[in-house]
Amino acid sequence: MTGPDILKLIWPGPAPRRDQMPRFIRELSRSKLAVVGLCSAMAVVAMAVAAEWVPAYDAGRANIAERLRAPSLPAGAGGHVLGTDALGRDVLARVVRGARLSLVVGGAAAMVSAVLGVVLGLLAGYYGGRIDALIMRIADIQMAFPLILLAITVIAVLGPGLLKLIVVLGVSRWVAYARVVRGQVLVQRTLEFVLAARALGASDARILWRHVLPNVQTSIIVVTTFTFSSAILTESTLSFLGLGVQPSIPTWGRMLAEGREYLREAWWLTTFPGLALMAAVLGANALGDWLRDYLDPRLRL
Repeated sequence: MTGPDILKLIWPGPAPRRDQMPRFIRELSRSKLAVVGLCSAMAVVAMAVAAEWVPAYDAGRANIAERLRAPSLPAGAGGHVLGTDALGRDVLARVVRGARLSLVVGGAAAMVSAVLGVVLGLLAGYYGGRIDALIMRIADIQMAFPLILLAITVIAVLGPGLLKLIVVLGVSRWVAYARVVRGQVLVQRTLEFVLAARALGASDARILWRHVLPNVQTSIIVVTTFTFSSAILTESTLSFLGLGVQPSIPTWGRMLAEGREYLREAWWLTTFPGLALMAAVLGANALGDWLRDYLDPRLRL
């Protein structure tokens, strides 16, 4: 399906000419990868939004009599579109509810990382000196440890939990924001509009908030998309290892872990949560790659 075909599904009435479309939609329709990413992201969001209405079964209700049923179209009360797992739980219901958890964890972790990393990056780039050296050395120390190993260690000590997981994933990814923002602020602070604002008596907080931050927000948006997908992958990895949220909450990573023992006789246990995870990560990364080109005028020349 091409970009114009996608637009026909979301644009009511006659298809608009390219010169009548907003530039954002026009540029998006030219990139097949961005269209695929948008469709994947919309599918995952739709699953999360419709989690309470789409499935016909409770995601946590076990029924041993229906364990390891193959996918089949609904036939009365006994149909399972994506099959059942080893405890007789409906795979469709668990995949759909896993989408909600992944979006919540990914979005919240990216927000925590953005707030922490942007603030520290602004301070390091604007003031420089000892503040810059201290923040960057802390960033270097954190980057010396693999992120997944650091997350596993902290979760193993603190124990599983949704809030703990979000805090750990958010704190472990602030370095990317800080380094990107710092590099751009080092350039911004020497430009004429910053020097003029300082000469007029503007405070440092006002200069950073009103003049510097708006000029680096495009990079923050791009980094956020990749942080979002990385947080989803890390959450799935921790859940696969049994270090994510509580076992009662359906997650894609735990579904993959539970289904690896039945790869030959029950392929659907790992296939469908794996496809959902791939769609979420592919969608976020594809949109992030396109946003990088779209928001940077130098890459559009």
